[in-house]
Amino acid sequence: YRNKINKVFMGIDAQIILQWLLSDNVKNRKVYTRNRILDVHTMREQIEVKYGVKVLYKYISTEANPGDMVTRGLSLGFFKRKLSFWLKGPEWLEGSQVIWPVYQLDCLSDENKSLVLCTEAERVNIQPLVSFERFSHWKRLLNATEFTVKAIAG
Repeated sequence: YRNKINKVFMGIDAQIILQWLLSDNVKNRKVYTRNRILDVHTMREQIEVKYGVKVLYKYISTEANPGDMVTRGLSLGFFKRKLSFWLKGPEWLEGSQVIWPVYQLDCLSDENKSLVLCTEAERVNIQPLVSFERFSHWKRLLNATEFTVKAIAG
């Protein structure tokens, strides 16, 4: 049995980036920034066309963003203590009906606020590909994860 995924939410933890992604005007950005925004737009279009899955952008605070945790540098011990947060995200994502928190979105235009403030989504259970608890060294965990991703990608 497979769950039909009909929406993907991309959590963005910087309001200005969220505004840029929601804006059609990327011409005025620096080359690097413009190219990254165009990369995300291209990825979004490919997901929507290839899989028929709607991609929506949402704001997520830095504290609620598990992806932000590893960008700041951390020990394997700290990572293990935060493993549940890394795998499952913030507690409000764990219910069968996900209700995103509402944030003050001062950097967004009124039009874009209305796109982002839709706050309900259905949760799909996905099991991790690599059992993080089995590893005592960060490097081994990264190697196993890399190997798994490469094997799946073909």
